Amino acid sequence: MTKFIGKQTNKNTYLLLALDFIYALSSLQIFYVELKNFWSDKYFEEDVIFSLRLWGIIGVGLLLISFLFLRDSERVSTFLGNLTSNIAGYAKYLLFVGSLLLYGFFSLSPNLNWNSLFFFQNFLLLFFVTLGTMFLSGTSYPFEKILFFSLALYIIIISLGKYLLYINDYPLSLGWSETSSYYYASTFLSKFLYGKKLMLPYRHHSRYLLLIFPFLISNAPIWIHRLWENSLWIITPLLTSYLLLRRLNLKITYKVILWFIGIVLFILQGPIYYHLLLIPICIFWLFDSQKFWRSLFLVIVLSAWAAISRVNWIPVPGFLAAMLYLMERPVTEHKDKISSIYKYLLFPSGWVLIGGITGILTRFLLPILFKVEKTILYTDFNSTLLWYRLLPNPTYRLGILLGSVLVSLPGFYFIFKFYKARSRLYNILRVIGICIILLVFFLGGLIVSIKIGGSSNLHNMDAYLLFLAVSVVYLYFNFVGTDNRDTFILPQWALMSLILIPIIYVSGFSRPIPELDHEKADETIRVLQRTINEFSRHENDVLLMTEHQLFTFNYLSGLEQKTIYEKTFVMEMAMSENYPVLKQYWDDFQNQKFSVIIGEKMSSGHSVGQYAKENYYFIEHIADHLRCYYKKHENLPINSIEIYIPRKEPCKE
Repeated sequence: MTKFIGKQTNKNTYLLLALDFIYALSSLQIFYVELKNFWSDKYFEEDVIFSLRLWGIIGVGLLLISFLFLRDSERVSTFLGNLTSNIAGYAKYLLFVGSLLLYGFFSLSPNLNWNSLFFFQNFLLLFFVTLGTMFLSGTSYPFEKILFFSLALYIIIISLGKYLLYINDYPLSLGWSETSSYYYASTFLSKFLYGKKLMLPYRHHSRYLLLIFPFLISNAPIWIHRLWENSLWIITPLLTSYLLLRRLNLKITYKVILWFIGIVLFILQGPIYYHLLLIPICIFWLFDSQKFWRSLFLVIVLSAWAAISRVNWIPVPGFLAAMLYLMERPVTEHKDKISSIYKYLLFPSGWVLIGGITGILTRFLLPILFKVEKTILYTDFNSTLLWYRLLPNPTYRLGILLGSVLVSLPGFYFIFKFYKARSRLYNILRVIGICIILLVFFLGGLIVSIKIGGSSNLHNMDAYLLFLAVSVVYLYFNFVGTDNRDTFILPQWALMSLILIPIIYVSGFSRPIPELDHEKADETIRVLQRTINEFSRHENDVLLMTEHQLFTFNYLSGLEQKTIYEKTFVMEMAMSENYPVLKQYWDDFQNQKFSVIIGEKMSSGHSVGQYAKENYYFIEHIADHLRCYYKKHENLPINSIEIYIPRKEPCKE
């Protein structure tokens, strides 16, 4: 029996020293943050004092164990080894789950300032993973596998578990545009829900179509909608990983389970949105590389879905079918090489070409299908490209280029070593085809990522991440169609890094939702309704420019709801400088068309911060014009929302 302590003395020593080192860095970081809070009068909070006391107890205990362990490691090893070996089998797993739940409780706490406590977050992870590994140490698996498996399992459960925190009845938005999705979904049923037709969404139509279903339940509260959407966030990565591995006909082993977790983590690096993941889910499930017409029908349907999802995903169904074909079908050698190449490339070329044409035609039909003007639908092509965001910047601290390379390195190292070892076994045509697909989507992802309004993570590199994951999985499990299969072994560190990089990336960029104050939210809604009743000149002359769920779920009455004033729409028009729409805004403000405008807090002057360029366009084209003819009415308990009423004397332009 492999014990966590005992024969693994050296490994445990290194692990303990790593814990001590990260704990020391965490302590310095916490001391620095709390010292700043002290001078800004934010220190005297009971929960902060409790956390510091708990932190001190953990530190004293850890240092004591370290001292005893390093002074007489053999005796302490024997003691802890006997302690864990006496725990019953089922109890080990219960204790492991318990340590996982404790980590979740601490890591998802909204009271922690995760932007300032990076080392503390990693200490918590390593501490609880070590604790969980100790409880499972009496099983038949080696120490390294248990430790690595625990680490991967902790991260995937916490990464997916954070979505559960979003399932609540909090009436205000949990993020900048979280509840905008529910409003846009409701517009498809606006005649039924509101008694009048509203303008349909201008983008991401497939996403909002998926969010329609809770509206089929009469008067479904907001938590039902959040339950449905966050279930999609959780289920789709799991289903994508499962169907990809199932396609390889693998037996369930420790290695396969670890790869299942790794693929999910790789998807979460983007993340890849749930409405887009339906495309690989259907391809992995239904695509048959030997049946052209059946697969072509699938590609056509999915290409149309991609066209109403995101423009850069139009070629994905065809190219994904082509990649699976290149992976699964070897080149049949003939004397006439040109004939061999033609016959081999006929199927994938057909899928790519016809799928692409279908997507483009569907895209051109969007103004008819969704009755939205072309100048609004195609703003993506007029957006500014911010090339500096390829490099480290305030919007994304790694930069799109460095972040993409970082998550790609283990996969490309593996592909390079694999091909170098087996280059004679695979036709160069297949290798070139796979490399071209990866290169096309890598460059395409970079261009889309530097568009203004994005660049805060790798979600616009999503198609590239998907193709890279498929390539590595097929090569690792040697499922590439060939009659010459030999064994290929990578160094252990290289295999671990394939999953370790996603673990580090996902854990480092995960953030809990802020603490929710229901009383302040309810009071804010009461003040808003009181203001509407007081200043409204006639029915529906109050404009809502933020928190559109207040209209969708009937938290407020007497509102004039226009899709062109939904805040994500307004921001898009400002960033793309769509002057016909902007002029309509300016005219409405100048004519003081609305007696009350409910909007988000608007900054003024020079814009700084994570989205400085986006805020600049909003201030220039929206905020300055609004403030010229409207003034702030009163402060609200939730200070991210502001009320504006007409000025008696508009500013001089």
